Amino acid sequence: MQEETSFSPPDFAPLPLPFVQHLLAEKHLSPAMLKRDIVSLRLSIVLLLSPFVQRQVRLEQEEGDPGEKGMPEETQHGGVTTGLLQRLLAANSPSKRPIPLQTISSWHKRGLLRYRQWGNPDFDNAAALLIMRLLQSKMRGWLPSEMATDEPFWWCWRQDAPDAPVVACPVPLPDDLPPSSLLWTPWSGAAWNRSWVGIGEYGALRWASLPGEERLGKEFSLEMLARWDIRCASLYEPFPPMFGFLANEANNALLAHLATLALYRLARHRVVHEDVFSLSS
Repeated sequence: MQEETSFSPPDFAPLPLPFVQHLLAEKHLSPAMLKRDIVSLRLSIVLLLSPFVQRQVRLEQEEGDPGEKGMPEETQHGGVTTGLLQRLLAANSPSKRPIPLQTISSWHKRGLLRYRQWGNPDFDNAAALLIMRLLQSKMRGWLPSEMATDEPFWWCWRQDAPDAPVVACPVPLPDDLPPSSLLWTPWSGAAWNRSWVGIGEYGALRWASLPGEERLGKEFSLEMLARWDIRCASLYEPFPPMFGFLANEANNALLAHLATLALYRLARHRVVHEDVFSLSS
């Protein structure tokens, strides 16, 4: 049987493309074998980081922007911090040696380590670094030499309409997506961003935008929902206007809830499939 040589970047989320290419070259694996290795680690990484992510999000909501207001030192350690990432990488390295701050700084300068704000690594990037460390036993050279600043964080799947082709889509999402584009990923950590709807350990889905959010001058509409899921769209019963804009807000909220329900229904044939169950066999 001929060995598979091509691959689809969304299968390897949350790894950016240079990380995937580095692993393929270093480990001498087929894309299918590497995909299996990453699938076996993804859920463990989500379970490991989720308490810290939730703490970080809560701290940011309570304290505002830490880069502007500052955050009490005793609370910084509860979230996804540089120190946490150093400890987790060291604990999973062959030597168990601490990662020097000089190395962390070098990774950042070379585009390998990305921050959401000062002292707090991006959640998906932190997960990608941990996966890279766990998949390799060597001490040096386990990361690519550098990564462009405009390199997508990772890739998801995109479909602009039920009859449209499924294509790879970079994250952060392009500005030119139609509002009703459906996006999905096997990376369940995507749901750390509330724009994504998590489907348990299977992955996450989202629309490019929701009612009330404009994209390309358009909002997600009932007609768009009907094209994807006529049964969900049929449940829409708008509130009659009384004093103007309040009814419109309620209708947008109702449509957003139905659009979310449709994501759960659409998930069955996108993130829930046989590959998920093959690991237990």
